[in-house]
Amino acid sequence: MGYAISWIALRSKTPEAAARLLGLKPTGRTEQIAESPFSGLQLETGWYVVVLQGCEHPLVQHASLQQVSADAEALAVWLEEHVMACSAQYWKNGGQVWAVTHEAEGMEDELVEEGPLPAPYAEIKQRLLAEQQTADGVDYLFNIPLELAESVTGFMHDKAIAGHFDILEPGTLPRSGGLLSRLFGKK
Repeated sequence: MGYAISWIALRSKTPEAAARLLGLKPTGRTEQIAESPFSGLQLETGWYVVVLQGCEHPLVQHASLQQVSADAEALAVWLEEHVMACSAQYWKNGGQVWAVTHEAEGMEDELVEEGPLPAPYAEIKQRLLAEQQTADGVDYLFNIPLELAESVTGFMHDKAIAGHFDILEPGTLPRSGGLLSRLFGKK
C-alpha cells in the first residue's frame, strides 16, 4: 500500500488563520498520524501544514492556490505512490512561482520543471539522478519534488515529526462561505 495524499503549507499564518483561509476549522481533537480527511500541524519552520486525504485534492488545484496565495505564501504537494506521480508547487501573490512534477507513466519527460527553482533544487536533483543511475528498478526521481518541498517547509509526509496534528473539519466564513464551499459551488 502507498500514500495517495495532498498537503498544503502556509507560511507565517497562525493555525487558526491558516485553517480559516482554507475554509476549515479546528475540532479541538488531535491525532499522532494525519489520518483524518483534514489534519493540520504547526511546524518549527514557521509553516502550517494541512494534510488532505486524496491525491490532487481540490485545495491543491490552481483555482484554490490562486485564492489562497493572494493572502499567504503557499507550498502545495500531491502524491500518488501507486503510480509514482507527485508534484510540488510554490505560490505567492496569487500566482505560481515554481513547480516540479514527476510522473513515471504517460509523460515523455518524467520530470517537468517550471519557474525559477529554489537553490536546494540543483543538489537534490543531482544526487537523486545519480542514485537513479545505479538503481535496480527504484524510481528515485519520484523523490525530487518531495525533497524540494521538505527543504522549503521542513515537512515530509512519511517522516516522524514532533507534535500532534489538529483534526480539522470544513467550516464557513461569514456570507461568502469558506474556500471549500466556493470550490464545490455550495453557499
